[in-house]
Amino acid sequence: MRYVASREEMQNIDAYSINNVGIPGIVLMEKAALALEEVFLERIPTDSRVLIVTEKGNNGGDGLALGRLLLEEGYTVDFYEIGVIPHDSDSHQIQKHILEQMEADFLMKFPDEEYDVIVDAIFGVGLKREVAGRHREVIERLNQMEALKVAVDVPSGVDASAGQILGIAFEADITVTFGLPKVGLLLYPGADVSGEVIVKEIGFPVMIKASAGGGGKGMRVAGNEQEFAKLFETAQQESVHSFSDNTMYLERFVENPRHVEVQILADKYGNVVHLGERDCSVQRRHQKMIEESPCIAISDDLRKKMGETAVRAAKAAGYESAGTIEFLLDQSGEFYFMEMNTRIQVEHPVTEFVSGVDLIKEQICIAAGEPLSVQQKDIEIRGHAMECRINAEDPERHFMPCPGKITDLHLPGGNGIRVDTAVYNDYAIPPYYDSMIAKIIVYDKDRRSAIRKMISALGEVAIEGVKTNVDFLYELLNQPDFQEGNITTDFIPQHYPDL
Repeated sequence: MRYVASREEMQNIDAYSINNVGIPGIVLMEKAALALEEVFLERIPTDSRVLIVTEKGNNGGDGLALGRLLLEEGYTVDFYEIGVIPHDSDSHQIQKHILEQMEADFLMKFPDEEYDVIVDAIFGVGLKREVAGRHREVIERLNQMEALKVAVDVPSGVDASAGQILGIAFEADITVTFGLPKVGLLLYPGADVSGEVIVKEIGFPVMIKASAGGGGKGMRVAGNEQEFAKLFETAQQESVHSFSDNTMYLERFVENPRHVEVQILADKYGNVVHLGERDCSVQRRHQKMIEESPCIAISDDLRKKMGETAVRAAKAAGYESAGTIEFLLDQSGEFYFMEMNTRIQVEHPVTEFVSGVDLIKEQICIAAGEPLSVQQKDIEIRGHAMECRINAEDPERHFMPCPGKITDLHLPGGNGIRVDTAVYNDYAIPPYYDSMIAKIIVYDKDRRSAIRKMISALGEVAIEGVKTNVDFLYELLNQPDFQEGNITTDFIPQHYPDL
C-alpha cells in the first residue's frame, strides 16, 4: 500500500520538517534538486539544451538548484524567470545568488531558441487560484514548444489536491514529485497532463552536522525520523559545548565512500587554482588518521572534473586564501560536495610534497594582496606523499585521550621525511584540546614506496610517558587492504569492529 498526499498534507509535512524537525528549507530544496538530477542523468544526455522556467518561490528555487547541478554535469542550461509574484523566498534568493556568481544565463525575454528539454518550476503544490496573465501566456507558449517537458513536483496549473486544471496547465511528459504521490497527479484531468509520474524519496538517511564543527564533533547519521529527533538534539548539544554554536545543517548520507578533498588557492583578482586531491578516508569517529596524495582510486578525467568543480565553487563564493573543498566519492565514481574548510588544514604538507607549492607562503602573499605566483598550467602532481597523525590516545581503550608528560622523545628524519610538531622532552600534553601531538609526512616516487618509507619512519618513533597511536598506525599500514588501496571511511570499523 502506498499513501498519497493532498496539497494541505504536503504543506503540513514540509512545515513540520522545517519547524519541528529542524530541517532548513534550503536543505529540502537541495535534496529535491538532487532527486531531479538523478532523473536527468538516467534519461537525458548531457549534451542536451535545457530551459528551466521558474517563479520566485520555493518551487522555482528547486528549479534553480537543479539548473546549477546540471551545469556542473555539462548540460547547457538557460533560465527564464517570470518574476511576477513579489515574494522571493530566502532559499530561492540563495540559489539565484549562487547562479549569478557562476555567470549562468538568465534570459530577459521569452526565448525563441529550440531546446531539448523544458523544465516547469513555476508553481508548486500550493497553487489554488486560476492561472492568468503572464503566467498563462508563458505556459501556453511552453506547451507549443517541441521538447521533452519535465514538471517539478506538480505540473503548473494542476490542483494538487483535486486534479482540476486551474485555467491552463503545463503539459508534462514526466513529472518528478517528492516524498509522496500527490492526489492531483492521479485524478483526471490532472493525470492527463502529468505524463509519467516519478516519485523520488528525499528523506532519510541524512548526515547531521554542526555548522561550526571540526574534528568529527557534532556529527550523527539518522536513518529515520525517530532517530533524527534524538540524534539532532545530541549533535546540537555537542556543537554548543564544543563550539558555542547551535547552528546545524543536513546533507545526503553516502554509504561507504572515500573522503577526497581538493586543495585550492584563490587571490583577490579572481585567480583560482587547484593543486590536486588528498584521500583522507582512513578515519576513526570522523577524525582523519592517514592522508595521502594523490588518490589512487581517481582517474585523470575524474581528477580534472573534481578540480574544476572545486575551482568553480571557490569562484562562486568569491573566496580568497588557501582552502579545501571536501567531497564524498561513492563506489560508482560519483562525488558529492560535503563542505569547505576556509583555512590551511592539518594534511596540507602532502599537497606541498607532490605539487612543489609552498601553501603557507602563498597564503601569506594572498593576504598581502599579491596575485597567485602559479597558474593552473604550472601545477603538476609528481610522486606520492602520505601523512600519519600521531595522537596521544589509547586505541585499546576506544581511542581515549592520554594527556600527560613526555619523558622521552625520538622522532624520525631523513630524505623525504618531514615532521611537524611542537612537543619536546618533558612537554606536558594538556587535556583540553585535540590529542594530536605530531605529524609524520613522507614522500617517494609511488604509493608502495611511500608506504614502505612511512612504516620505516614510524618504526623510529619513540614517545615515552604517554600512550600514543603509533603502533596502531603501524598496523594499519601493514593491512593488505590498505596496501592495495581498498579504503573507505569505514575502513577502521570494518577491520577493527571492537574499537
